[in-house]
Amino acid sequence: MKRLSIGIVFLLGIFSTQLSQAQHFEVKVHPLSAPFGYLAGDIGFYLNGKNGFTVGLRNSSLDIGELFVDERSLNSTIGVIDYRFFLGSSEEALEGFYIGPYAKYRNREFTNILDSDNTRNGSVVINDLAGGVVLGATPVFDNGLLLDFYLGLGFRGELDRTYDDAQTKNYQEARAFPITTVPIDLRLGATIGFRF
Repeated sequence: MKRLSIGIVFLLGIFSTQLSQAQHFEVKVHPLSAPFGYLAGDIGFYLNGKNGFTVGLRNSSLDIGELFVDERSLNSTIGVIDYRFFLGSSEEALEGFYIGPYAKYRNREFTNILDSDNTRNGSVVINDLAGGVVLGATPVFDNGLLLDFYLGLGFRGELDRTYDDAQTKNYQEARAFPITTVPIDLRLGATIGFRF
């Protein structure tokens, strides 16, 4: 909950700074996120005729035991920012096809994982950073309703990893399938929102 609060304060700070410069802004949600156990939303800003950017926050709490050999729970908080250069002839930014770079910070906490005593008390916190390129399209309707479809591909690197104790660390590192950070970052999504 503390991580989510920090993320919200961060996004509100960006929002208040950019709102004074932006002619329009957008608020978007990921409609398919709730059934999968996470909450996700974005704020988009109009900067000028062809440029904009979006900041987003995702938070999840999942029981992922069925996906792994042993039962685990995962709490995850993700912050993402992407710059968007719009390719169409529209004079209105944040509309049509776009391309641009993105950066993503992710904090994951795995709990209820096995340690060397074969008990499910271990935990590990992993922070990583990703960056890449995002492609997408944003149709905007007359009433302000908008859709945003995007696909991004990039690379991810682990910043740090913290185990609750040495027992958990030793056991997890010796496993055939330890908790890892995949070096490829894939973003695929669709949002719905309104332009103000």
